[in-house]
Amino acid sequence: STPLFFLLAVLICLVVPWSLSILGALLRPGRDKVRQAFPAATEEGLRVRHCQTQAMSAKREAQIRHLTSRRETCSRGFAFRTLVLGGLWIWLIYIAVQLNRILATSSLYVDFNPYTLLEVARSAKKSDVKKAFHKMSLKYHPDKNPDPSAAEKFILVKKAFDALTDPVAKKNYEMYGNPDGPTRIELGMALPTFNKEHQGPVLMLFLLGFILGVPLTVLFCCMGDPDGDKLPNGILRSTMQEVAQKLTASSDLRACQALLLAAAENVTCKVREGEEEMLEKLSAEVRPKGMKSTQALSKAEVLFYVHTRRLHDQLSADLAEDLEAMLKKWRAVSMGIVEHAAASGFASVGLQALELYRGIVQAMEP
Repeated sequence: STPLFFLLAVLICLVVPWSLSILGALLRPGRDKVRQAFPAATEEGLRVRHCQTQAMSAKREAQIRHLTSRRETCSRGFAFRTLVLGGLWIWLIYIAVQLNRILATSSLYVDFNPYTLLEVARSAKKSDVKKAFHKMSLKYHPDKNPDPSAAEKFILVKKAFDALTDPVAKKNYEMYGNPDGPTRIELGMALPTFNKEHQGPVLMLFLLGFILGVPLTVLFCCMGDPDGDKLPNGILRSTMQEVAQKLTASSDLRACQALLLAAAENVTCKVREGEEEMLEKLSAEVRPKGMKSTQALSKAEVLFYVHTRRLHDQLSADLAEDLEAMLKKWRAVSMGIVEHAAASGFASVGLQALELYRGIVQAMEP
């Protein structure tokens, strides 16, 4: 039965994620095709604006309806994959039924005691055992006893007789408690063995763990960290999405600077142990006019203002190293703002973002 458990586990790992994928395709057909045909943003994170004229909108809606139709989804390839998946499900159910039969058969030998079954004493002679077997076999023989449980009891009586008379069966009974040999099942190296009475619950837990655990694990692995997803220009995707949402035709230099200082890249600039006092001192010195004293500056903001005011000599070696690392990110983000402004047709905003980039490169207040 151990190979059956292994095969059952492999099949579950295969058919459950596959079934979820096909179910998703049926519930939301053509979703990936629509994203490819009408992307919301470019690979660089820039927002895509589709033509909104009546003719183009109608054409786009007709194409979307075509891509999301179930007739388009249910192609020959999709039907073949579904057919193969159905065959795997049938195979899985068949194996589960076989395992259930094995466990049901093993349950016959729970608390197996040949002396109790034959109603003889442990000191009974072989002739007494034969007489008892003859008596009990007549009592429980299926041809003579219409009780549905009689056949099962007849089998147990026969096994009890073998355990007391047959040398091999007797040895198996003395070693394993079963005339047929060991009935314990091992699920693998990481799991302990379990006896017959616990086989059912363990099988259910085993199946439940795979049915729930595998899809959740696959889903977790597929969910990437959005802050760790970089675009080809080296900028985090979440940063460019924020720029696309908040940059408008009326954005000025301060708005561009605010977007730069709110970028996800700044979160990576962590405060080391022992730097708090120095950062507090620098924060008080470089705090912009008009900013409330109660408003705390992040480490990245302090380094930005120190750089644009050319106070590098006040930085420790570690802070100077952090500043160099952040300058590379700030230059990339500011150029990303320039590119997005140009793509959106915000010429004046692009010039403001270029001014911000110049301030970063030349260490000047923008």
